[in-house]
Amino acid sequence: MSAKHDAVGLPMVLLAAAASAGCAQIVGIEEWSLGSGGATGSGVTATGASVSATTDTSSSSGGACARCVPAAPPGWSGPLFVSTGGRPCTAPSVSPFTGHQGLTSPAECHGCACEPSVANCAHVLFDFGKDSSCDGQIGLPPTQCVNDGGSIASVGAATPVNQASFCVASKASAPLPDEVTWGTDYTACVPPPPNSTNSACGTTETCFPDSPGSGAVCVYLSGADNVCVGEYKAKQVVYTDVVDKRTCDPCCAGEQALGVQCAGVVQTFTAPDCAGAPFHTVNTNVGCSTGNGTQIASVKYTPGSLGTCNAGAVKALGAAQPTGPITICCLE
Repeated sequence: MSAKHDAVGLPMVLLAAAASAGCAQIVGIEEWSLGSGGATGSGVTATGASVSATTDTSSSSGGACARCVPAAPPGWSGPLFVSTGGRPCTAPSVSPFTGHQGLTSPAECHGCACEPSVANCAHVLFDFGKDSSCDGQIGLPPTQCVNDGGSIASVGAATPVNQASFCVASKASAPLPDEVTWGTDYTACVPPPPNSTNSACGTTETCFPDSPGSGAVCVYLSGADNVCVGEYKAKQVVYTDVVDKRTCDPCCAGEQALGVQCAGVVQTFTAPDCAGAPFHTVNTNVGCSTGNGTQIASVKYTPGSLGTCNAGAVKALGAAQPTGPITICCLE
């Protein structure tokens, strides 16, 4: 279940960051099958009995009045249906919010990719000369083309020394924290007004419909520290969003490259940009040899292997916090 859920706005739902624990389970939130029609109301809480109602089919605004339920306490919104499992509201009901519990934020990141650093083989000493004597010398960095000006006639190469091996993050690497998830999703559904009334409902009660749908009958109020009032006693605190402040440890930090082999070859080219087939290939630690009088314009040192890197798991730093708390209180 994805963590990116936003509250669907009724004006009375004010989202604020808070936390809550130890809430009782909403009784009947899975078992009730009352429907998706009903009314919202406000007033004081009073005890109301369930009664039968005569259905008036002249109106099509909602289902029949199925029962009398306590009106919402002052400041609270509802009553409405609340269900779990991520089920959407049944039309024409609307949802003022979806809430969640049980935030899980993994402590690892994904997307880290490592590659050996070319500095594992710092350079090779390349001997060269305008004749067969190899009386000049330059340092060649690994895997880079070096333009020598087109005057080399003899070549030789010394064996490079393996440097301290390490790995670096590849250019395509962008580690991100693994996605947060929720354990339980709650959907609130405001049903339309019933198409009949019930004279047995008291002044502190409201008529609730009987149309297809499911959920517990509840009221709600923004915030986490609200106390349930009257007959709406079963409390849950849900959250409508999450603020994820996690970051990732540096990718490949301290990772060692394995199998570094700096001994390799030096290739010479008649083109100034190491293009085309190499004219001459010299193994490292080979003495001076002639280039048959051909002027060499560029050279390139290629190590036997820069090594391999196995990117391990990258730890996530920081934490993700649930936000936008809403207190839900339901009939038991």
